[in-house]
Amino acid sequence: MTQPPSVYADLTVAANVRYFARMVNVPTSEALAVLPTVDLDEYRDLIVGTLSEGERSRVSLLGTPELLVLDDPTVGLAGDAFSVAGDSELPHHGIFFQHGSARE
Repeated sequence: MTQPPSVYADLTVAANVRYFARMVNVPTSEALAVLPTVDLDEYRDLIVGTLSEGERSRVSLLGTPELLVLDDPTVGLAGDAFSVAGDSELPHHGIFFQHGSARE
């Protein structure tokens, strides 16, 4: 996931997911099935530009990468949203977290 999220603000959550699913050759039904996992199922018909930054970031979580790299994943996310980003139910093989603060 990039910062800021690489999603289309003028499309709905579902339209973004369907578009990027086609780009990475993931069946649409499989991609849309991830929405409940990242707590976005109730937002599927909302325009992405109306969502918070953390919600827009979660729209970016799609695909099954071998390694999911999260660079400062807590930036722009509400307190409990960080646990969603690291949720073991997301389709990936491994997660690498990088945090900008040396103290944490």
